Order: sequence, then structure tokens, then C-alpha cells
Amino acid sequence: MSFTEQPGLTVAQKLGCSIYSLSAIVVGVFGILFSALSHCAPNPDGSGCENDGVAKFIAFPVLPILLFIGGVLLVRHMTKDKT
Repeated sequence: MSFTEQPGLTVAQKLGCSIYSLSAIVVGVFGILFSALSHCAPNPDGSGCENDGVAKFIAFPVLPILLFIGGVLLVRHMTKDKT
């Protein structure tokens, strides 16, 4: 069966893709805002900001990459040949 002869996605599949896309956008925007707006207020003795860079690294570059990979896997799963 060629790709053009495949039946379209079902309503449930379209709904699942839409829910994933909307939730990925919300999580991605939240991660970007967290990364941009979070700041570290050190304690008077200078401690308290040891993990600030790690949290920002996870929130901004890692999160969009994971969401992109999830989207690619979702598209691959939805468009694969069922036979």
C-alpha cells in the first residue's frame, strides 16, 4: 500500500495528536519562562545557588528537545503502515 492510499487518521488519533501538541506547547512555554524568569537569591553566606544552572539547563535546552523527539515518535507511530 502506498502512502497516498492509506486511510486517514481516526478521530481518536487526531484528538491524541492535538492533546499532545497543546500540552507540549504549554510545557515548552512554561520551561522557557521558568528558564528566563527564575533567579537565584544566594544566602548571606554565599550558598544556595549551587543547582541553579542545572535547573535552567533542564528547563530550556533539554525540555524542547525531549518534546520534539516525542512529537517525531508520535508522527512516526501514526503514519506507519498497519500491515
